[in-house]
Amino acid sequence: MTPKEKANELTQRFELIDREHRYQDELNLFEAKQCALICVDEMIKNIIWSSDFNGSKRKQLEEVKQEINKL
Repeated sequence: MTPKEKANELTQRFELIDREHRYQDELNLFEAKQCALICVDEMIKNIIWSSDFNGSKRKQLEEVKQEINKL
């Protein structure tokens, strides 16, 4: 999955969660993007602190963050 595809997937998942729980047509895209960015930041933290740190995984997640911000 490309960083752009992952960014879209994460953002869309938060839009769907909000729709289910708040009974609105859609979550504000800004709010969905913020939630997705928080998730990516947490994934990056977990990679940094794990014993199997892989710089390429972190780079890919940073690219996902860039794609989220472009949405």
